[in-house]
Amino acid sequence: MKQKEKCLAVLIGNFVSKNRLNLGLSQDSLAEKANVDNSTLSQIENGKRIPKLETFFKIVETLKYFSSKKNNEKKFHFEKGLNENFDELVQNILHVLANEGEDKGQ
Repeated sequence: MKQKEKCLAVLIGNFVSKNRLNLGLSQDSLAEKANVDNSTLSQIENGKRIPKLETFFKIVETLKYFSSKKNNEKKFHFEKGLNENFDELVQNILHVLANEGEDKGQ
């Protein structure tokens, strides 16, 4: 895996892992509910694999579903955190991609 790809894999993995843990979900539970293979989810969370876009969206939608199941106070907290984490992820991905051009020029 190239350096840029490794960085993206780690960013995505950290996002998934952090939000899964914040919701108190096991890897097995998230994988099952998102209809993703356990080993695939483990590789994603450990930054060893960049998920296909379809897989990533299934995981995010599952995280959103579980956050909506919390009581009102916790629901707001988890949904706000998920949204903030997602915004941060997008900004970090854009930063990595923007620096890709600089890396090629060296």
